[in-house]
Amino acid sequence: MLEVIEYRAALPEAIVLSAYGAGSGWLLNIQTDATTEVIIAPRRFIAAYRFPDDEEAGAAALEHQEHDHLFRPLIR
Repeated sequence: MLEVIEYRAALPEAIVLSAYGAGSGWLLNIQTDATTEVIIAPRRFIAAYRFPDDEEAGAAALEHQEHDHLFRPLIR
């Protein structure tokens, strides 16, 4: 399961949080198969991934917590 905490439609790029950590199936899939397709709303594209640095991840998480009250306790 993934939670999109920031979506940048112009790129398109999404910052996602993995509910099950670095061993999640979706992450293992995109690491081993360069043709994995991702669907976000009406857009479909081949997945690429990178790990954001602490500053970028922290900023996205802090912004997201303002809009998602269920996510807020995880950030704090």
